[in-house]
Amino acid sequence: MNLAKKILLVFFFIGLSFLADAQDGEDLNLLGEDVESPEETFVKKVKKLKARKLSDLVQLSRFSDIAVIQRRFMPKTGRVSASLFSAFNMTSEFFLHTGLGGHLNYNFLEKHGVELSSYYLWTFKRRVTVDLAALSANVEESVPIHQSFFGLVYKWMPWYGKMAFYDKSILAFDTFFSLGGGMSGIIRGKNGKIIWEPTAVVGLGQVFAITRDLGLRWDLRYKITIESQQNFNVLNNFLFSIGLSYYYPSAGLR
Repeated sequence: MNLAKKILLVFFFIGLSFLADAQDGEDLNLLGEDVESPEETFVKKVKKLKARKLSDLVQLSRFSDIAVIQRRFMPKTGRVSASLFSAFNMTSEFFLHTGLGGHLNYNFLEKHGVELSSYYLWTFKRRVTVDLAALSANVEESVPIHQSFFGLVYKWMPWYGKMAFYDKSILAFDTFFSLGGGMSGIIRGKNGKIIWEPTAVVGLGQVFAITRDLGLRWDLRYKITIESQQNFNVLNNFLFSIGLSYYYPSAGLR
């Protein structure tokens, strides 16, 4: 091969390398122009759709998943719930009252239901009561003891929502209000007998969904009891309770 042919081959390969580099640069530029973020793609789809109301967004490909999330996670209509709880009387200055109780609830509508409630409290003396007894002040004879209750309340559940739990899961909850009445068991005196007196109840609470059938529930209820045998003396107390609620029948995915 003579020198002229060698020089021509060298220039030929150099030209091919320049063409390849130029093509690669054009491809990279095209990629940079064509690639767009998911947010930009979503915005373009929404603009193209010309949605005028929220229901129009159902036409987007992945909105069906969001539509399910926005529904009430733990449905209530036509379901019975049974609750077991620990209760604490928060208003007694001389005694500590704590006990156990239960609720039996039925929702005839998603936001409306009726509930049977009952509990029993054990009584323990506070330090101030022991000190007064040492000074011959018999607190037990003069202070009424709220021992038990049973009654019926109406429950209204206007709000439900969701919140992030440690940025790892979504925790659904319901907020409810209760109004009703019943009978409270009141004891006066160390060896006094239990007397049943009428009681009005108003309260609020929440249920945090653990599953679609099991929830963690807390209640704060204000009770007004009228002692008919003590010149219609009025007793006031706040009762805080916390426990678990189980719903039946099981809720299927809607």
